[in-house]
Amino acid sequence: MTKTEITAKRQAGALWPPAGVRLWLRSYATPLGLMQAGADHKALYFLHFADTAAPYAAAVQRAAACIAAAGEGDNAVLTQLAAALAAYFAGRAAGFAVPLHIEGYKPFYQAAWAALRVIPPGQTRSYSRQAALMGLPGRFARACGSANARNPFPLIVPCHRVIAANGRLSGYNGGLWRKQWLLAHEKRCFAA
Repeated sequence: MTKTEITAKRQAGALWPPAGVRLWLRSYATPLGLMQAGADHKALYFLHFADTAAPYAAAVQRAAACIAAAGEGDNAVLTQLAAALAAYFAGRAAGFAVPLHIEGYKPFYQAAWAALRVIPPGQTRSYSRQAALMGLPGRFARACGSANARNPFPLIVPCHRVIAANGRLSGYNGGLWRKQWLLAHEKRCFAA
């Protein structure tokens, strides 16, 4: 396989997770329902609501062999995630310092997700404003929405903070009711 073919497969997610990676799987009870996460000993590979796994099904299926190789339980990353989730839902901390594995995703997605992480808790931005945070014109709003829909780290990479230009809630794989709850929780607990 040529370097170009490998790059194309990696950008399509076909090489995710990397060969030889062993992932641990853990579930977390939250006020919004059960969440599932997969991590190796260095970084988190995904976090999603268990009842909305469809958008992540391909990634989880590709990770199945890795998970089977390591198993369920804890490692340092998943323990750190548990503490961060508990602090977030208790209203004690809005940030997540959990290391994320984003290698292998398209550079545009990585840039879109980085832009999400600068939106302060309790605040929202439109998709066109997210594009502006990336140094792109507003016409990239749909591309930002597409990248957000592929976000494997909801809450940590806060795609719930992006709303339609008209101020309405739109597009969230976890369901609009969760997006509404998260925004209200952040305004109540973390808004300056």
